[in-house]
Amino acid sequence: MCQRANAMRRVLGGMLGERLTKGEHKKFYSAPGDCNTAMLSKNRGSEGTRAGISGLTRHQISHGGNTMRSGEPLARHPPIHRRQFIMPTAQAITHATSGTDPKMSLAYPDGSLIVRAKQIPWTPWGMPGTQFKLLHCDDASSLLVILLKVDADTVAGVHKHFGAAHAYILQGGFGYEHGEVFEGDYLVEAGGITHQPFTGPNGMTLLGFMFGPIGGFDDAGNLAGVLDIDWHYQTAKANGAADHIHRKSMEPARAH
Repeated sequence: MCQRANAMRRVLGGMLGERLTKGEHKKFYSAPGDCNTAMLSKNRGSEGTRAGISGLTRHQISHGGNTMRSGEPLARHPPIHRRQFIMPTAQAITHATSGTDPKMSLAYPDGSLIVRAKQIPWTPWGMPGTQFKLLHCDDASSLLVILLKVDADTVAGVHKHFGAAHAYILQGGFGYEHGEVFEGDYLVEAGGITHQPFTGPNGMTLLGFMFGPIGGFDDAGNLAGVLDIDWHYQTAKANGAADHIHRKSMEPARAH
């Protein structure tokens, strides 16, 4: 019986990633006369052995990992976890073989990007007192990612979001029909809403994710212009601020 139990421990113990110290050995391998005692003496000189089923006595195994003594209520043994995926160390992550120039944005064949936002110049946006940096755009999904900076005490023009806009406030804040947002806040402006935000004395800088264009209205309530992906790209490009952008939609069609 002892040999069969040890065989089970070796198989299942090899599937688990936790290790026991010698002190923990004594806690788990403490049943007098049990074959675990032989394992303790065998491994006494090592730093530890793998935990799991090997940390249970025959009595505990027969009760599904529960310990029961005469006159005591049933107590659940700490859960046994499967082997955890071990992340690379920070030192290994920083040992990159490419992409180490802090001033050069990079685009990779698999679609991955590294954008050096500090190196991108600010470009005037579609409303007075505003500037933006185009970080990324995807014509297929209408996703547009920008940094937007708005001067202090600025009242934006009335505009409509044709798709949802998500934003994280990096500095300052603004107010609109649903209340005020402050530095560190995250908000979602629902697609289809029309509103007129305004900033306070500190202005605002945000990281924005837009899933559709913005339409601006004139004083008569007529649609005066649309800020879509193409507008952002062409405006940034004219300012020398779109060299890092690669738009597949602008590639020539392949001959078949």
